[in-house]
Amino acid sequence: MSMFVEPVNSVIQIFDEEAFDSLVNEGKLVKHVEIELDKPVKGHRQRRVIYALPDEIWRVKAIIFVQKAYDSLAPGWHPDLDAVIGLLLGYDLRDVTDYVKWVAERNSQNEHRT
Repeated sequence: MSMFVEPVNSVIQIFDEEAFDSLVNEGKLVKHVEIELDKPVKGHRQRRVIYALPDEIWRVKAIIFVQKAYDSLAPGWHPDLDAVIGLLLGYDLRDVTDYVKWVAERNSQNEHRT
């Protein structure tokens, strides 16, 4: 599973969407595009492009559900939901745990600087 996030109408190509689309056309992947209608990030609405294996479409639906829950909460970082997203993307539990710990430490350091 892969997920790419970019500003809507971005002039910079974040990933080679055409290369992935050829796999979609061959039936090797399914593709879902989600465009945020509200809560712009840094003034831009975001576009999410999610790819999964055809028999794992449930992961796409689950990640969209978790992302909508994330977006409905107060602004800021929500480590539990980030962990769920990481697991849905297929990262190992240890890697997800290490990432969440790293972000928490970084956020703590930034709070002490202000």
